[in-house]
Amino acid sequence: FGFGCGMSLGLGILFLIIIQLPGLLSLMVWSMIFAIDFSLIAAAYYAKDVSVRWAASGTRSGNEAAALFIAHYVLYGLAGLWLMTVLFLRKRIVLAISCVREAAKAIASMPVITVFPVIQ
Repeated sequence: FGFGCGMSLGLGILFLIIIQLPGLLSLMVWSMIFAIDFSLIAAAYYAKDVSVRWAASGTRSGNEAAALFIAHYVLYGLAGLWLMTVLFLRKRIVLAISCVREAAKAIASMPVITVFPVIQ
């Protein structure tokens, strides 16, 4: 119990210190946002590639290959929808990043706040 609480507390404080480095929080958030879009695009490309191979080899039924081919369009659509959502919400994302940065500064300036629930 003590090791788990102490370790999580220590890692939490370390994380708060790390995200205060200039530009690191923004880099982390934006890279995760675009990694989601890249993953959707990669999955769509893979689904199309596999469906074409299945259709050519005949190892799977035509319905399975067709369903996977349709799924690649759905995945491309989801990637586009995700990108549009990010573009429309970019100011809100920047505002959320700023709020997290200020909260990290506040907690770092008063580290006893993190220990208070344990003491209580």
